[in-house]
Amino acid sequence: MSANPVSILVPAFNEEAAIDSVVRQLKALRPHDEILVIDDASQDRTAELAKAAGAEVVRHSYNLGYGGALKTGIRHARHDTVVFFDADDQFHPEDIGRLVEALKDCDMAVGERPKGSGALSRRSGKWFLYRVANYLVGHEIPDLNCGLRALPRDLAMQFLHLLPNGFSLTTTITLAVMRSGYQVHYLPVGLKSRTTGKSRVSFRDFFRTMLLIVRMIALFAPLKIFIPSSLALAAVAIPFSVYDIWHRNIGDTTVLLWLAAMVVFFFGLLADTVALVSRQGPGKNPLPPVERG
Repeated sequence: MSANPVSILVPAFNEEAAIDSVVRQLKALRPHDEILVIDDASQDRTAELAKAAGAEVVRHSYNLGYGGALKTGIRHARHDTVVFFDADDQFHPEDIGRLVEALKDCDMAVGERPKGSGALSRRSGKWFLYRVANYLVGHEIPDLNCGLRALPRDLAMQFLHLLPNGFSLTTTITLAVMRSGYQVHYLPVGLKSRTTGKSRVSFRDFFRTMLLIVRMIALFAPLKIFIPSSLALAAVAIPFSVYDIWHRNIGDTTVLLWLAAMVVFFFGLLADTVALVSRQGPGKNPLPPVERG
């Protein structure tokens, strides 16, 4: 266990069936840490039960989403290290200490869940997302969106303006940290069988995450989109050029293809420059309306 206390952020929305058990497990194992439950405008007794179990509770006045709740937690965390921990009682609190300890050798420590976890429909969608994400960062990512991770609060604040309010926050921060040159270590973690509630990740979230990854590529590595596109246009233009030269007549199609290839290439260079400036981010992140208790 780390000598310094950490802030454990537990985003929760209508988790009254599990939140009491989660908070009590965390309090029993890590009594010196800040247990911060972010109640995302739940319509049940989530906030009441979390507070009764010993957690500090921050309440949204309206629903922001899983990512929005985590961002609120990051802003309000009191300690230098933050830990993301889900409210559905699927993770083991014992794994937190290993992740925090791993931060001595890396910038972010992420849990690697057992292979094959999750519904088959989600696993098939994740396969494609992983391929795109791996292309972006240039190497294999063991677990793209695990909800159990530890990182310095300052590092999380650095990327806060890029993080979405939905379930894809974990995917986004993984890609953002890796593409910015920080070290990410993965540690195997256990996963309990879900006994309460059900996953709120829908098929629609796959398309949202896919769109988000494309945006992330455009933000962190736009040349990975524009250079292949430019080369593809040039590859199409070459046979047209050979044919036109053979017949001593350069056609409009050939000219348009070469122009398109050059425009895409130089637009990629411009996008890369703009992306470099954009990643600096705003100086401040406004707080959403919350009640703290």
